This record gives sequence, structure tokens and C-alpha cells, in this order.
Amino acid sequence: MKLIIFFLLGLPNGLPIQESNDSVYYAKVTNVRNYMDQDRTTVTEIWRTKDKSCTLINQRKSILRNDLGLIYLINLQAETYTVDSIKTRPTQAPVKKGLDFKYIGQDYTPVYEWKKPLLVNKDTIGKYSCDHFLCRGDADFDQILLDYFLIKTDDKSLSGIINSFLLSSGSSANKREPLTQAVNKDNNLLISKIIERVENPIAPPITTTITVETFAKLQLEMELFEVPINFRQIE
Repeated sequence: MKLIIFFLLGLPNGLPIQESNDSVYYAKVTNVRNYMDQDRTTVTEIWRTKDKSCTLINQRKSILRNDLGLIYLINLQAETYTVDSIKTRPTQAPVKKGLDFKYIGQDYTPVYEWKKPLLVNKDTIGKYSCDHFLCRGDADFDQILLDYFLIKTDDKSLSGIINSFLLSSGSSANKREPLTQAVNKDNNLLISKIIERVENPIAPPITTTITVETFAKLQLEMELFEVPINFRQIE
């Protein structure tokens, strides 16, 4: 849920939408995390206009209404929802706590030094041709291999929305650094797929595959951004 709210409250790596409120951008994204030969799959659907956002994941729906200054968190299964005002982003970074030797190593976040990305080949994701790149990063105790697939599009608003969601899916900005640099350099590039393989000496490798299954610009349906009338508000 933290990822959903972070994405809804802004597009840190994307572009503002230039279209009118008569259209809505849509994307469906699949995230598969493989650890010890076990897959965990999450499917996320995203709708966005100039001043409204909606994200659906695992029967949980989040609606951001910038026009009303409100955010709704909806449980579709329980038919309940909460509502809150949109919080202003903090202007200063939180103060870093002092080192506590009791917990040393438990909050380790690797910082990767990235090699230059290599163009592997031309590929196809769905019906779209794309460029497949491979990049390696090394940290003190980790190594990461990052495959990413880029599509050229004329719609910068669409690419900004999808790229922002995918770039915010990493545990740290450094984990997506080569991708961030690529799409910031060319706003017409849309990330269609990421394959991330993380290895370290003390744990089995983790592979995360994120795929944009479909994306489109649709006619606006206001029901997407409203709480069903029969749902119950809870605190």
C-alpha cells in the first residue's frame, strides 16, 4: 500500500499530463518475484487523468482526487473505505538516526556502482518493438543484473506515468539508476519490461520481473474515481 500511495501522490520521474479531462491513461503491470524457486505475482492496474488517479491491486483500490484534495483507500471485498486529505510533502528529509550497534547490518541498503548499459538486441514485447539493454551493478555485498526493455512512443504523458510507476517499484532510487538516466534523457522512451537479478554470498538469488502487459488512452468514466454509493466509511 505504501507504494500505491507514493505513486498516487506524485510522479517523481514522470511528466505532467497534457491531455484534457475527457481522456484517461490506463496501464496493467505484472510483477513476479522469484525466491527459492517460488513465484509471488502481483497485478496492478493504473488509471490517471490530469487531476485524478486510481490504482487497483489485490482487491484494494486507491483513488487520489487532486480536484477535491482527498485520497480514498477502498477495500472492494469488504465494501468499506477510508478518506483523508492529501498531505503536503515534507520539505526536508527526515533526520538520520545515530548508529545503534545492536541493529548494525539489519538496515543495509546496497549502493550499486553501475557499468555502462549494453544494447543486447532488438526485441518485441506484445505487439511493440523495443530495445533490450543489460546493465550490471556491484555493491559491497551484492551484485545486480538489470535487463530493461524500452519502447519509443510519441505520447510523453503516457510514458511519464508508466515510467514513474516502474521506477518507484525499486527499494531505492539507486536500484533503477540506469533506467532513470535513460528515460530522463529521452522523454519519449517507455519502459515496457524490467528483469532484475540480485545475488549475494549469504542468500539465494532473487529475480523480479515487471512487465507492462497493456497500456492505452481511454475515454473517461467518472465511476473509476468515485466510491461506490453502497460502500461504508470506516475510520
